[in-house]
Amino acid sequence: MVVPSKLKPNVEITDEFSEDSDKEFRRYGVIETSIFKYLTPLMLIIAAVVLCIIGYNAGKLYVYFETNVALNGLIIFLLCLALGRVFYNNYELYQTAHFLKKVEHSIELGETSQQDVDLLHRQLRKKAHLMDTQNMQSAIQNIAKFGHLNFTDNDARLIKSKLGYRVRLRKADVGFVAGILVMLGLLGTFLGLLKTIDSVGVAMSSMSNLGSGGSIDENAMSDFVSSLSAPLQGMGLAFSSSLFG
Repeated sequence: MVVPSKLKPNVEITDEFSEDSDKEFRRYGVIETSIFKYLTPLMLIIAAVVLCIIGYNAGKLYVYFETNVALNGLIIFLLCLALGRVFYNNYELYQTAHFLKKVEHSIELGETSQQDVDLLHRQLRKKAHLMDTQNMQSAIQNIAKFGHLNFTDNDARLIKSKLGYRVRLRKADVGFVAGILVMLGLLGTFLGLLKTIDSVGVAMSSMSNLGSGGSIDENAMSDFVSSLSAPLQGMGLAFSSSLFG
């Protein structure tokens, strides 16, 4: 059971020990509630740079996109889904930090009514569902009785493990979508190469008809030139899918 802060042991604290404790408190004991600690400037800068590159090359990208609308559309949809999930995961952590800050503030006030505890329960379910466990609910209920969360070691261990599991699960979702994107890019590459090989075979067979009668027929020449465009279209499909994937 956690010892309240008023019952500190009467021991002499050296300057070195006090300095180390201050460093540890600044590192682990402060709950960061700034939005830029979770949606970091680097994330925003990278997203802005990517959007600028897409906007600057929108015409060329649209041409590449048209080589296979269905496959490239699926790739872009999953890409947007994964990016949105990344930002939403960090926003969930931001809301959880805000909830913990409110719990900390309620404890510092010293007097917490049952109405305040009920409000913390509602915020736990709505904004901090990453920590919404039976152990955390019981700990919040203890604020009105004891003036603090009154954790046991087992409660703290379970809350920490469940929070870590949920964060890792959301991170794994993004990694799974990223793997799907790579797979779809490779799938488009192989489909494009297969289309290229088939088209080359058709072009080679049409070449055998050129000049068979001693002269080159205009229609045969036109068919041969048009058959050469098919392999290039297949390569376009292969490389565009790899680009988007």
